[in-house]
Amino acid sequence: MAAVEAKTKNAWAKELTLVVSFSGWGLHIITATVSSYSKYATMINKAAPYNYPNREMPGKPSNRESLPALKL
Repeated sequence: MAAVEAKTKNAWAKELTLVVSFSGWGLHIITATVSSYSKYATMINKAAPYNYPNREMPGKPSNRESLPALKL
């Protein structure tokens, strides 16, 4: 543990920008995994399918020719 502390102090003294950016990145990863948003986003993603069994999405035209705006 003392070696990690010594390396951190040395890096803080020499490369402050890198230490701060890695600390911010690590904090972002930790808070993103434990936030309530990711809990509910995971629940929604499990409930809603990403793809449809017959490869057709309801409400989406199957080809460009069926779009009325392109028939001008």
